[in-house]
Amino acid sequence: DWVRHRSSERFLRNMLSIPSSGINRALYKELVFVTSVAAFVVAFNCLFVSYQGAGGVVHPGPLNFLDANLKTMSLPALPFTIAMPALSLLLVFRTNTAYSRWNEARTLWGGLINNCRNVVRQSNQYFPDDARHTTLKR
Repeated sequence: DWVRHRSSERFLRNMLSIPSSGINRALYKELVFVTSVAAFVVAFNCLFVSYQGAGGVVHPGPLNFLDANLKTMSLPALPFTIAMPALSLLLVFRTNTAYSRWNEARTLWGGLINNCRNVVRQSNQYFPDDARHTTLKR
């Protein structure tokens, strides 16, 4: 299972599991709305106003001839500005929680290793001191 977890196909497997994730299922309507509004704004600006090519050259949109008085459509920044502190705090809390879980697991694993070493050290006292049992003590 560890080999599968560390394989190079992990990225593709994680990307394919995004539609079935619990967060995606819980926020499906909101995600579709935000994505569709953003795609509409981008498509409108590219078709009716102008777009910038890969070389950095600004081209007029293919449907720019219909009405030259159209202005660039943009989304207001206020909702994003209001949501940013809440989202950043959520991200920090989730990161701290993940680190706390990792640190607790690391501490428990270290304690388990130390207990195993203590058991081996104590059990070595019960072996007799002959050549055959000396190899077992190592």
